[in-house]
Amino acid sequence: YVYNSNNQLLSDSYYMWDDGAKSWFGYDSYKKEYSYYTSGKQKTITSSNWNPDSAKWLWAGKNDYYYDSNGNDTLDNYANWDYNNLVWVNSEKTNKYYNNNNELIQDINSDFIIYTDSSEWRYYYKDDYTYTYGNVTQLIQSTWSQNKWSQTNKNLYDIDANGHPNHSMNYIWNFTSNNWDLFSKDSASITSDGDIIKNEIYKWDSGNQKWLKSDKTETLVDSTISHNLVNGQEGNLYNDKVLTTISYAYDSLNNSYQSYKTNYFYTQKLLSIAKLQKQASLKLYPNPNKGVFTISYSNPKNEVITISIIDISGQTIAKYTNKGERFEYTNKEIQAGIYYITVFGESTLYTAKMMILE
Repeated sequence: YVYNSNNQLLSDSYYMWDDGAKSWFGYDSYKKEYSYYTSGKQKTITSSNWNPDSAKWLWAGKNDYYYDSNGNDTLDNYANWDYNNLVWVNSEKTNKYYNNNNELIQDINSDFIIYTDSSEWRYYYKDDYTYTYGNVTQLIQSTWSQNKWSQTNKNLYDIDANGHPNHSMNYIWNFTSNNWDLFSKDSASITSDGDIIKNEIYKWDSGNQKWLKSDKTETLVDSTISHNLVNGQEGNLYNDKVLTTISYAYDSLNNSYQSYKTNYFYTQKLLSIAKLQKQASLKLYPNPNKGVFTISYSNPKNEVITISIIDISGQTIAKYTNKGERFEYTNKEIQAGIYYITVFGESTLYTAKMMILE
């Protein structure tokens, strides 16, 4: 790690040992270089991979960040290095828009499409946020299809006195009736510090017009114990609190919850929804889906990331490795149900809940 006189990170390098060459510059070695505006805001992040054959660092990707006069991040642009033409080629970008209170109200993700004789930016998906007293109370997700935006998901949030989302109602857009259909809801018990100690999930039974209990997670917090466990993996990622989580599935025959898994892991304190949205660390879209979805996440150190798909029984049904900041899944044969996505690296841990539709 190299820092400047302002304690800003200028570069970080990761070296793999090449046993044949007896060198730390083996394949999969990489580095990232950082630049800043005079305001101190991030300007660029440039990633490079080490090529042992040429004994050189070769550019791989670059993020450019742009801000408005209030310091809000308004454009994140990612480009890949074209080794043949020796130029940066656009890949994807996110435009962000804010209200007069500097609250993020919309972000639009676009892909750069290259044709034989031309190229263009094409919309991919967008998120629209509604705030009440500084907290996000509604999120609508849309995808770009047939030259127009089509709404796919809507989440409504209830915020407690401490600014934490303790209830959410989830809807999916019905393209036949052109209306929002109830899909699921969450009910969380949250401490004043932002720790979720219980979360219950319900599914909407449209046939019988009633809520059905689905699954529940209870969390026991112990800040006095120190472990090197992150969801069963070695590695001291967040060093905040050790948690024990007990997962339950609802047994409708016995009208009771049945526990099926206990995990021990670190977690970060829950931030307010507004801060979570500004972080935009992990996005999974569309959600729900029919087995085709995209995951985008922050991977500033260009780590090798393990992406796991876990069913509600705790069984890992698929596992993949990825080195970028985006992963596309296109297995339409996955069974309908609730799944959990984990994105895990040496200094990275994200989780998301996903619904697969029939």
